[in-house]
Amino acid sequence: MNPAVFNWGSVAVIVGCYLLGIYFNSRGIAQVNKRIDDLRSGMNHRLNDVNYRISDLKDFVHSEIQRAADRIDRLEHPVLRS
Repeated sequence: MNPAVFNWGSVAVIVGCYLLGIYFNSRGIAQVNKRIDDLRSGMNHRLNDVNYRISDLKDFVHSEIQRAADRIDRLEHPVLRS
């Protein structure tokens, strides 16, 4: 058999392995990107939930401060009954 066939045969195997590696690596990158997108959407959901809870807490604190201010006003200006 011709010795050039052996040389080109090994080159063909190496090139084939490179092509398979590129193919499977690109599939893996797509899955990693999908997982990163899932993580990003999950984190955005959690951050929106935290922002909602913080706004609820701010509303609660504001209402409690207003209630305390109203009580202080009533103490400073008591209603006198005759």
